Amino acid sequence: MIWRRLMLAVSGVERVPIQVLDRVGRLARAFHAHLDLFHCLYEPEAVQALAPGDGAANLIAARVHEHRRRLERFADILREQGVRVSVSVRWDYPIYEGIIRQALRYKPDLLIVPGRALEETARTLAYREQRLIEQAPCAVLFVKTGDSYSKGCVLAAVDPRRARDGGGDLDELAIGTAKTLASALADVPVRLYHAAPLGEDG
Repeated sequence: MIWRRLMLAVSGVERVPIQVLDRVGRLARAFHAHLDLFHCLYEPEAVQALAPGDGAANLIAARVHEHRRRLERFADILREQGVRVSVSVRWDYPIYEGIIRQALRYKPDLLIVPGRALEETARTLAYREQRLIEQAPCAVLFVKTGDSYSKGCVLAAVDPRRARDGGGDLDELAIGTAKTLASALADVPVRLYHAAPLGEDG
């Protein structure tokens, strides 16, 4: 499996965890891939504070430009590692839909999403992740730990019921993706996981 286009969706432009940049940089270099560093921006309170006719479009354009400028700092860190990077900021809402729309525009092979931002609740995170898993047009990698990958594993979620129903291709894709990630990051083991509904026999 070869990935030539990666997309990293960050929740903020003030701080991107260094372990996220490190892992994304490793993946991009391993695959000689181009990376789109993306931020979905939505600040309704800034627009609502304007008096009618004060130019909401100009304010939005200025905020997008400012966030793009800040995001370029992190792009420069990746460029110093030899990664080809573009920076995208879009005014969009809700965040998960904005990420999906950008993925449809950019057409990445892999969408990378860091763990929860400080302002997000666990419930908000779970909802956003579920929507991304269901609707993203590509594989999704959630980076949730600061621990070294050399001490862990890559987990692939599979559903053995699909194999019995003749729909095993999706599981094969998930396993192939997990192997590719494991090899690119640190040659860690791949583990398979299946969550069965309560009361279901294997």
